[in-house]
Amino acid sequence: MRLQKPNADPASSTSAILSPTGILTPAMFSFSEKKTSKSSALLQVPTSKPRAFHSNVDINASTAKMRLVQVAEEIIAVLAADPNADVKVTLEIQVSFPSGASDQTKRAVTENAKTLNFKNADWE
Repeated sequence: MRLQKPNADPASSTSAILSPTGILTPAMFSFSEKKTSKSSALLQVPTSKPRAFHSNVDINASTAKMRLVQVAEEIIAVLAADPNADVKVTLEIQVSFPSGASDQTKRAVTENAKTLNFKNADWE
């Protein structure tokens, strides 16, 4: 199947249309229909609906704020807008300190994690 603009000509060679930011949104596309070889009638191509979505992404610490907002707006918001979706988002943070973490860093992060209701915030 080919993704097309709504009301686009099915014979068009466009395979996908992107928003100005380069992100597809559900309102931006429709599925093309297929002609049968025996008649000129158009038949809707049956598709099975996906039942789950799983994803992960590595985010650089120096751009985390910007990228997390982008993920929230362009992925999570699109998923959460579907009334049939049960969306769960989990954030995992991994940090290593080759020379050991300072007491000040440990204290601040532990307190902030508690305030932000982190399920766990373990130090080794």
